[in-house]
Amino acid sequence: MNGWLAPRLRAPVLTAAFGMVLAVAAAGVAGWTAAVPILAASLPPAAAYYWIGGSDRDTGALIGGRADERQILLRRWIQVFAAAALFAASSVGAIVAAVWHLSPWPFAVVAGVGAAWFVAGLALDRDGGTGGSGSGMRRIGRLDERQVWILVRCVQRAGLAMVLVALAGDVLLTGRSGDDAFRLLLVVYGIVAIAGMVFVWPRRAGTGDS
Repeated sequence: MNGWLAPRLRAPVLTAAFGMVLAVAAAGVAGWTAAVPILAASLPPAAAYYWIGGSDRDTGALIGGRADERQILLRRWIQVFAAAALFAASSVGAIVAAVWHLSPWPFAVVAGVGAAWFVAGLALDRDGGTGGSGSGMRRIGRLDERQVWILVRCVQRAGLAMVLVALAGDVLLTGRSGDDAFRLLLVVYGIVAIAGMVFVWPRRAGTGDS
C-alpha cells in the first residue's frame, strides 16, 4: 500500500479499512445492526486524519507521512503514555469491578496481556537493536540510552497488544456482557493519545530536542 498510495491518504484509508473489517466481523457475530455504528464511527477519524495530514504542524507531518526523526520520537513517547494509561485503567478497572461484584475478566485480560508482552519483550530484546545514539533517546536516572530505548519499545509493543485484545474483545462480544469494558479501555487509550498530540506535542516540539 505504501508504494502506490499517497502519504496523506495512508492514515485515512487504513482507518476506514480497519473500521470496515471490524464492522464485517461485528456483523458476523451480532448482525448488521451492530456493524453500522462501528462503520459510522470510523468515518470521522478518517476524515480528520485527511484534514490534519495536510497541515504544516508536527501532527500534520506525522499523519501525512512527512515526519522527521524528532517528530517520530515524539510519537513514540505519546504511544508510551497511552499504553501506560491503558494498563493503569485496565488494572484499576479489574479491581473496581471485583469490588462492585461485576465481571472483572475483560479488564484483567487486557492488563495481563500488557504485562506479559512487556516482560517477554524485556527478556527477548536485551540488546535493543538500533537503540542508543540513533534512537534519539536520553538517559533517564540510572538507565542509559540503550536501556531507555528497550523500555520504550517494550511498552509500545505491550500497548499495541492491549489495544488489539480490546478491539477483538469488543467485536466478539458486541451486544454481550463484557463489551462495554473493552470499549471503555479503547476510549481511554484514544483520549490519552489525542491529549498527547494536543498538549504534550506542542510543548516538546518547541524545545528542539532530538
